[in-house]
Amino acid sequence: MAPKVVLMHEPGQATALERRLNRDADACGCGSAAVAASFAFFGYLTYLFAALGAPPRWDVRRMLLGVAVIVVAALLGKAIGLIRARRRWRKSLFELRSQILVSSESVSG
Repeated sequence: MAPKVVLMHEPGQATALERRLNRDADACGCGSAAVAASFAFFGYLTYLFAALGAPPRWDVRRMLLGVAVIVVAALLGKAIGLIRARRRWRKSLFELRSQILVSSESVSG
């Protein structure tokens, strides 16, 4: 678990930024993985019904292929979710940095 960010700034603004930074730092990509796995599951079922007719023959090879497709899709979804969270986190850090620079310039200037 990543360390929590606590900012000493204006109350309303700081809590929103803190929540965003902490949410993105703790992101696990589970939501993206679930969506990708769901699409893969229903897509594979659709493929089976379209290619083999209803009801499709459920042999072990096709079931293992389906499991592999779903697992790969879930892993890709997780990776995409983690990458997106990391980008949001970096963007939030750059926003915080610019706010700090503007605040320090207004105090010193």
